[in-house]
Amino acid sequence: MTGWFSGGRAALAAVLWAPAALAQGDGAIASQDFGERIGASAAAAQALQGPLDGGWSLVGPGNRTLFVFEFIDPAGGRGPVSGVWRDPNRASGAQDGGLFTQIARSGRTLRLTFSPPGGRGAAIALHRTAGEMWVGRLILEGANYTVRLRRGVPASADKAAPRAASRAAGE
Repeated sequence: MTGWFSGGRAALAAVLWAPAALAQGDGAIASQDFGERIGASAAAAQALQGPLDGGWSLVGPGNRTLFVFEFIDPAGGRGPVSGVWRDPNRASGAQDGGLFTQIARSGRTLRLTFSPPGGRGAAIALHRTAGEMWVGRLILEGANYTVRLRRGVPASADKAAPRAASRAAGE
């Protein structure tokens, strides 16, 4: 029988309890211990997430950010991925983002579909290259673009991402 601290629970416990464990006797924190423990806590938290989890930018011609995505991906990439999209080039409002209609992952291939307002829909087919970079094609309103999906959201697009997620969730 495995104990309560087996698997992902142990990693979660390490993340939650690491800050309390940093204090030494008089409350001072040793900088080397602090750095090592923060690193271990970050690694433990990452172990609870799949490879797509987090913010991503879809970049097109001229290195322009076309869309930003926020994915929720279960640990190890073993479950279905869910997420929201947002168009950072559209004025912030009720029509600048929403939920994906399809997210399909198979090995090193990722297919995404969603419906921007006023358009005929968007379809993206990506293939994972070295590291965390994905390359592929975006079909948007009948036009075909070469795109890259890269981790992170540009600072100019980041401030509105929580609004898009909240609207998509119906809040």
